[in-house]
Amino acid sequence: MSDTKNKIIDTMYKLIAQKGYDKTSIGQIAEEISIKKPSIYYYFKNKEEILLEMIDKFYTPNLGNNLLELKSIEDTIEYKNYLLNYGYNFIDYYQNDLELRKVCAEVNIQSNRIEAVNQKFFECDKKYEDTVKYIFEHGIKINAFKKDFNLEIAKQMFIVYIQGLDNAIVYGMDIDCKAVWKKFIENYFI
Repeated sequence: MSDTKNKIIDTMYKLIAQKGYDKTSIGQIAEEISIKKPSIYYYFKNKEEILLEMIDKFYTPNLGNNLLELKSIEDTIEYKNYLLNYGYNFIDYYQNDLELRKVCAEVNIQSNRIEAVNQKFFECDKKYEDTVKYIFEHGIKINAFKKDFNLEIAKQMFIVYIQGLDNAIVYGMDIDCKAVWKKFIENYFI
């Protein structure tokens, strides 16, 4: 990806955090990075396309980085700690980045207005589901779960909890997210 294209995406992210998607214009993006407005159209056909690429860059769930670590886990306590730390890291990441929370809230709003954004979320969610399934399949392999463990239900519950924590953080709800996550892992999985 070219340096200019990256700057356009990064600037869209920054302006959405400051003004929201609807109040961010191609002209403002161009002005921020000191290029002419028509230059943006060399890289993107419209503002929506910038938004979609921004989602790919910043918003797509990124579990893949920790999967190498997961493969080496053979102990059920270490596996439980892996799941706990996954949630804690997710919570810290969102709680410590106000700009990210603003962008996430705005992108969520746009997913109800722009079909392509909604479709992008669907694609991201599918990748995320596959990764969560892989995480649980590893837990099954090392006998980390109770005998009545249901992979499909567990995967859905995991995703619902993560999305709920995401919403609680993004919208500033007064919830002890780490305590909720810990109880979830302790009660339902290990």
